[in-house]
Amino acid sequence: MTLGLPAPHRPDLLAAPVLARRASRGRLFTGSEVTGERLATVLHHTAEGLRELARDCPDGLGARAAETALYCAVHRVHGVAPGWYRYLAGPHALLPVGAGADPDCARRVQEALFAASFNAELAAFTVHVVTPLDWRGAVGARPYREQQLAVGAAVEGVTLCAAAAAEDLSGHAVLGFDVTAMDRAYGLEDSGSGTQAQVCVGALRSDPNWEIAVIPR
Repeated sequence: MTLGLPAPHRPDLLAAPVLARRASRGRLFTGSEVTGERLATVLHHTAEGLRELARDCPDGLGARAAETALYCAVHRVHGVAPGWYRYLAGPHALLPVGAGADPDCARRVQEALFAASFNAELAAFTVHVVTPLDWRGAVGARPYREQQLAVGAAVEGVTLCAAAAAEDLSGHAVLGFDVTAMDRAYGLEDSGSGTQAQVCVGALRSDPNWEIAVIPR
């Protein structure tokens, strides 16, 4: 059974404050709960960006964008039980998949990091970008490059929309994580698709271990 999401906000994704909040800084998540509207905003606008890419690029890149899916591990979102979901753009809803409802999903996301350089478990939710793995059977490297461009567009969409969802909300893109563990959690092992990228989203606080000026201010 799907879980309908609230109507998304309509943020100005190119506003200067939004772009400023996307700067890569050493920060830690606070563990604060976020509203369903913020989750809905991030997922809707990211999926819409992929849809536009598929529409405007009728070549291989467009096809790769069309087959790129968004999955989500919900940690702390008001009105949504913690667990593993796939985002369905058409009905704007979450579909429980794999392990489904899972109060330990935040801990499992943390444990999947190759290096625990930040507290992913205290994010509000984590978006995983999933694509088919059939590019290996194609001739040459072009399908793989097209796939990675589509994945990059999805990551860009999540981070930009996360920054716009609220002044204290931002995204932390991650590549160094155990994809097998995440695929298992989502029930993707034998599906022909796999996790390609991860973005943890939530409210942030300063991390003194990283925010140190090289030159005195």
